Amino acid sequence: TVYRFDLAARRGDYTYAGSQGKRVRVWGDLAVTPEGDGARLTQHFHVEISIPLVGGTVEGMVARKAAEFWPRYQQLVAEFVARRSTP
Repeated sequence: TVYRFDLAARRGDYTYAGSQGKRVRVWGDLAVTPEGDGARLTQHFHVEISIPLVGGTVEGMVARKAAEFWPRYQQLVAEFVARRSTP
């Protein structure tokens, strides 16, 4: 996975390249924007699997697995922010 960040713009993106070659694409981006007294982290996750007849099914499986992990990821981010926000 390759991550690219522009810290001044508070934005980043990533791409994944695995042994499946061009048939599997995973990519996303994130941005931190001001919101009230704090900030909002917005992320996008994309997956595209180009395998005839089963690509859409596999995409759905990957998306479901990502959705299962997402609450834990949100918890980890919240814990990190809480630690960094404490004086």
